Amino acid sequence: MDVSIVIVSWNSQKLLDLTLESIIKFTKKVTYEIIVVDNSSDDGSEEMVKNKYPDVKIIQSGSNHGFAKGNNIGIAVGKGKHLFLINSDIEIFDDCISQMYFFLEENPDVGLCGPTILDKNRTIQRSCMGFPNLINSLAFALFLDRIFPKSKLLGGYLMNYWKHNSTKDVDVINGCFWGVRGTVMKKLKGLDERFFMYGEDIDFCRRVKDLGFRVVYYHLAMAIHYGGGSSKNAPIRFYLEMNRANIIYWKKYSSKIELNLYIIILLLHQTIRMLINIPVSFLHQNRVNFIRSFKCINFLLAILIKKDLLENISFK
Repeated sequence: MDVSIVIVSWNSQKLLDLTLESIIKFTKKVTYEIIVVDNSSDDGSEEMVKNKYPDVKIIQSGSNHGFAKGNNIGIAVGKGKHLFLINSDIEIFDDCISQMYFFLEENPDVGLCGPTILDKNRTIQRSCMGFPNLINSLAFALFLDRIFPKSKLLGGYLMNYWKHNSTKDVDVINGCFWGVRGTVMKKLKGLDERFFMYGEDIDFCRRVKDLGFRVVYYHLAMAIHYGGGSSKNAPIRFYLEMNRANIIYWKKYSSKIELNLYIIILLLHQTIRMLINIPVSFLHQNRVNFIRSFKCINFLLAILIKKDLLENISFK
């Protein structure tokens, strides 16, 4: 079998249905299996898959284990030569998976590739990043990457200086859609499960490159990412998880001094965001943004005061 497609889903029935339908409709030139790992959804996702897509293997994880562990559950049973990790809010077309599979086959030094990601209006989304460092993190925190969008120094984190319109070696590809070489996945033994959701993409891409393989944005393959298939169900919790994941990454790869400096940068960023949202906090989305930043500041201060909160804290 050429490809094992792993999809982790939590309460995203409608988008999951669209994802599965598009994969089956447009994947023509490779043999594949689809493995859905359901993180204990209560919206009928499991029943929908069983009734509408009987050939899809669905695994009930028994709990919301998060993105990394959920994918590892699916990876463990996959039989394909290469592994494709796809979010439950992706719509593919033009045999995207086959294009990425053959790109991996033709480029044995590529360990991971990702397609051009479009929004629902078919506009290219930013889906690549540079590895975070103190300079590009501070620039992001102060919105300098937006003020100077063409600067590679200040915009190195989100790569705003690049239009995402060409095939390119990059540091990080957003984890919403990956094609991973099977031998690389085997060597790395899956994703780091300390990342509940978010951050695992930066960590995994770094580990791929540390093995000596390339991470490549393959612009000829395309897919639509609707965004927030699972995370929209708990926006504040997942925002906190994103910040927690960033800190775990820095703790894993940086010194204590660098970690503390990064947390201070995050505090600065969240304080600015909170102040910006105060005047318009009566609007629903701005109120959510204000609460996100307020809770995030409390969390970050707690981390600075008591370091062991980092891996044990829960946002449920």
